[in-house]
Amino acid sequence: MLVPLMVVLIAATNLAGILMARGVARRGEIGVRLALGASRGRVARQMITESLLLSLGGAAIAILLSRAFVKLFATYMPRLGGNGVFSLAAVSLDVPLDWRVLLFTVALGIGTGVFVGMTPAIQALRTDVLTVLGGGGTAQAASPRSRFRRWI
Repeated sequence: MLVPLMVVLIAATNLAGILMARGVARRGEIGVRLALGASRGRVARQMITESLLLSLGGAAIAILLSRAFVKLFATYMPRLGGNGVFSLAAVSLDVPLDWRVLLFTVALGIGTGVFVGMTPAIQALRTDVLTVLGGGGTAQAASPRSRFRRWI
């Protein structure tokens, strides 16, 4: 149970780092949107929606790959014979993909997407329009957000 949670944690951390880097690269776009009258909440919702789409796409790919790997594993899994010798006979490995597995995967994808999407959304909420559009973006170099970004 610990290994799958660690894999999800590593994937969520990687996704958070990618989205934070993308948010930094899009600071100019976010500044223009805010200057043109978009509310900070709308910009934050856009960031969360983007991360939800990424995480749900990853969940869909994970379901497809898991089915393929279960079939591959069932076909080539070594089977211990009666005399203690391994053989490559096909094994009946029944791993159903029922509604509970799908529901858990979708819930995990939504939870990960919202959790990971909050970081660039909060970053978008704190965007200073004058600093971004005025070209003075060097003032954030030693901020706590900058240190958190480097840590991720």
